[in-house]
Amino acid sequence: MASTQIPGPCLPPYRARSAMALLDPQEHASELADWVERIPASSEPAERKAWDNVYTWLRLASGLRAVTFDMAYEDGGMCAAGDDFDYVWSNMMGEWQLHQVRLGYTRAALEALVRVLRPDLPTPGPAIEAGCGSFGGTALAA
Repeated sequence: MASTQIPGPCLPPYRARSAMALLDPQEHASELADWVERIPASSEPAERKAWDNVYTWLRLASGLRAVTFDMAYEDGGMCAAGDDFDYVWSNMMGEWQLHQVRLGYTRAALEALVRVLRPDLPTPGPAIEAGCGSFGGTALAA
């Protein structure tokens, strides 16, 4: 997003582009939500509501900190090695699902953004998939 008041890309003055590359995914989502929040409130009500939808999904993505799983079956017949496996598997599943859920929230934010920028499109999915394809993959394809 470009600012009409400041020449060049819209980067907050306290963040250099190189510093942003080192942020965790939730911090990236938080930064983007902060930028969306700065969009003038003088927008049309329908457009403001659409921008608020983008903001909400980005805040959800930035606020997600943990997903926990308990993969232990508590059947009483497992040995200690099985308990260790259940513990590690639970942690791995939690970490994997944390990123999957955050990616889902990010996709929802992208869909909301496409709805703001291209209200003429019947669905935002093809625009997102085309954008992912230009980066050499379909990481956010549903």
